Amino acid sequence: MPHGQHSQSKDCCDASLGDNSPGSSPIGRSFRPNYPEADGLDFEQYMLKSEPRYHPGGNELALYEAAYSMRLPVMLKGPTGCGKTRFVEHMAWRLQRPLITVSCHEDMTAADLVGRFLLGSDGTYWQDGPLTTAVRMGAICYLDEVVEARQDTI
Repeated sequence: MPHGQHSQSKDCCDASLGDNSPGSSPIGRSFRPNYPEADGLDFEQYMLKSEPRYHPGGNELALYEAAYSMRLPVMLKGPTGCGKTRFVEHMAWRLQRPLITVSCHEDMTAADLVGRFLLGSDGTYWQDGPLTTAVRMGAICYLDEVVEARQDTI
């Protein structure tokens, strides 16, 4: 099958954040980053303000929460329009985590995700990409249509 053409869409999100202490539940906690790298980051812009409409079709909520609590990444696979994006939005709201969504495409580079050095009027500076921003603020990073990205990017 030619690059860019796929029979199913695949999306990936990083559910690798959360409190791993025994007996702790991420559900219902308020999100507040508590490490120096988060200082100055405007995480509120990435917080969902209201609950996205989502109706579970099985045990996906429990599976995602289990992966989240064990800091495991999650790959969602399904046809276009089946609710993958809505599910990730719902989980970000439910876990009270910021959500950064990246629409992947075949021209995307690793620097587009991680970040790069740029030249400005005061010299060279580092500009975080969405993946680095998500890691710094403890957000869920949702890579929408990750199969569209080049192999050397992911």
